Amino acid sequence: MEVSRDGKTEWIVVDLMVLQPGSRVKYEAGMVSDNFYSKFLNRTFTQARCCKGSSKMPLSRIR
Repeated sequence: MEVSRDGKTEWIVVDLMVLQPGSRVKYEAGMVSDNFYSKFLNRTFTQARCCKGSSKMPLSRIR
């Protein structure tokens, strides 16, 4: 999933979840993996952060 934070964009690896563009998620940042290959997407990412504990944030918490 591509995320933006503090003006920077990065790819993170999380459990599969259904989201719409602009959705907010919270996750625990993990280690960065260079040349990460996704079998599911059949794609190699230059860099991806492997994260755990990801979840969609309820709309009521978005401001």
